[in-house]
Amino acid sequence: MAERRSADRHKAVCRIACVLRAGDTGLWRVRNISNAGMMHAADVPVAIVERLEISLSENVGLAGDVVWAEKGRCGIAFAAEIDAAAILRSLAAEQRAEGYRALRLPVEAEAIITLGDGARAIDLVDISHTGAGFRCDVPVEPGIELGLLLPGGELGRQALVR
Repeated sequence: MAERRSADRHKAVCRIACVLRAGDTGLWRVRNISNAGMMHAADVPVAIVERLEISLSENVGLAGDVVWAEKGRCGIAFAAEIDAAAILRSLAAEQRAEGYRALRLPVEAEAIITLGDGARAIDLVDISHTGAGFRCDVPVEPGIELGLLLPGGELGRQALVR
């Protein structure tokens, strides 16, 4: 495979980005980032030259075009160079700050929570790789442990209400 890199890469394999593309939004894993572009891992088909709006946090957004795609990965070229090292430092500082919240994907779905007194239907309103937000017809106090059964009924998680 020919070397395509024209700039040093910073590995960012634990970073999740919220990617907006042609009416669709999803959470994709950032594999690496450079001043000129980034590579994502995503199990969705992408088209070469497709434009992506990429949020790395609530405060850091980038845009770029897909320049290659293969085997669940794609490369994005930025329209203008960035300072990738400075952006990664900024993102690390955000994560250490009090009140940090992972990027959330807005959803409208029904799910189920299980509490000590039984199961209840909830309206799932957002989800991230570390948590979910929901509306419920009964008060749920912070610190309570509950079970969360996601739509489809096959994926469940134990959770702590924050």
